[in-house]
Amino acid sequence: MKSLIKVQFYYFGQLIQKRFLYLLAVIILTEIIVAIQLKDNPQTSIFSLFFYGTSFHDVASNRVQIPVLWFCFFTIPLFMISNSLQILWDKHSIQLRGKGFSQFEFGLINVSFLYLIALTYAGITFFILAFCQKLITGTHAWLQIAETSQPFLFFFILLGILLVLLFIQQICSLFSPVVGIVVPIIILIVSIYTGTKWNLLNLTMLARFPYYSNFDCFYIYIVLFILNISYLIIYKKKSL
Repeated sequence: MKSLIKVQFYYFGQLIQKRFLYLLAVIILTEIIVAIQLKDNPQTSIFSLFFYGTSFHDVASNRVQIPVLWFCFFTIPLFMISNSLQILWDKHSIQLRGKGFSQFEFGLINVSFLYLIALTYAGITFFILAFCQKLITGTHAWLQIAETSQPFLFFFILLGILLVLLFIQQICSLFSPVVGIVVPIIILIVSIYTGTKWNLLNLTMLARFPYYSNFDCFYIYIVLFILNISYLIIYKKKSL
């Protein structure tokens, strides 16, 4: 299994390395530019600007504007990974099966890659936001978010939703790479324009965040667990 992890990690890195670095650079550069624009502006924190989203009031009054930064934050990882996991299997499945590795084992490592990418992306972008807020804008504390006093809880909400979207993408990509991109984007757009209270993506919008309790974030990880299991079951049974 260790040899499979090493081989799979190497080839996976080769597939997404450039795309990952380019897109990560784009989001980091965006954060820095936004921070410079907010310099010496005590009214708005960079976290609020990125993750404010749309409020329930905006939706009810039909005055919704697409929160571009929020939307980009969640779509960039989709393009980082795309259908690279399927390409990886297509290129090396014969070789791996010849060495006695199963498709299910391959799927397990795929899951770990999704967690690794999501954690790396969310961690770096969140850290850069905190860095920019403190050292560039100079108007707020490192992790000061006006809409919540629990920035780390909000981080794990963002991470959980990122993973939910990535697993939805990968499950759909088992049938069609295009559908794998389109479905999560549709979910994001629908979340922007609707105010359905049970939609877990509401928790990622600071405008809607106060309407939920801290316990509600656990539902994200329950859904994530279900998607984990679903992905592995479908991956094992589907002939790629």
